[in-house]
Amino acid sequence: MSEPKINVYSTKTMVGNWVEERATREAVIKQYLEVKAKGDIKAAELQEDLNNLMKPVALSKSKVVRPSDKLLIILHSEQMPLSISTDVRFPHFDFRSGYVCSLSTEISAARRHVFQLVRVQEFGASKMGKRTQQINSEQPLKMGDKFYLQADSDMVAKALKREVTEPWVLGCPRVVSAPTSPIVIAPLSMLEKEAEFMVEDYQAGFRLQGLGQEVSYDYPLVLRHVASGQCIGCGNNLTRFAIDLPTNEYKIEARSILDDHKLEKQNNCITFKCDNE
Repeated sequence: MSEPKINVYSTKTMVGNWVEERATREAVIKQYLEVKAKGDIKAAELQEDLNNLMKPVALSKSKVVRPSDKLLIILHSEQMPLSISTDVRFPHFDFRSGYVCSLSTEISAARRHVFQLVRVQEFGASKMGKRTQQINSEQPLKMGDKFYLQADSDMVAKALKREVTEPWVLGCPRVVSAPTSPIVIAPLSMLEKEAEFMVEDYQAGFRLQGLGQEVSYDYPLVLRHVASGQCIGCGNNLTRFAIDLPTNEYKIEARSILDDHKLEKQNNCITFKCDNE
């Protein structure tokens, strides 16, 4: 009696719903590769954005502050020195047309920390009725002079991924819904008068006699927002500012913190810093 035939399949033989199974497996692999590629691209874009913010800039070399100088603004809070910084990746919560600013523990010549000082040009009427410029833009900055603090234009353009045709400056726009004026970086045409600042001697007793004197680097000052009259600082206490940077960032405020004698406290004390080494 012959034995019944047994179907024996080799390892190369495909049985069952092998077409559907292969298609499913290939679809899963394709989806994985697409997700991985997108993740790699996203990670590369994030790193490129960080590199844009952290690209080093050459600071000015001088003893006195001049228009067009590239400088750092250091806040000497009671806890630690901090650098006024920008991040053009994220719109400000209270002022969506502007982008966030903060106080950073990193004090370096990276683009996000560096500002170019631009004097506000004051004009007056001459005897002939023509408008004449009253301040020589090449003269050193003096106590009481109005100026803008301009961010690096190339940094802003790369962060926004579009051409930038006007200066982006630090400002404190008035927002009805916010308890204090937010400090943002935004186009000058949008901020106008709310982008004007001036500096005064940190020692209140020397402010009146110091008006008109040249501003020196590393000299204790207060940075006053002209429109509101408030000084830039960190408020009563340092408040952490959540942002995806490798440094500790804190909230920046346009608010004068006064002592019992109605004088600005250390949390409003700033200095301008250049490359004076």
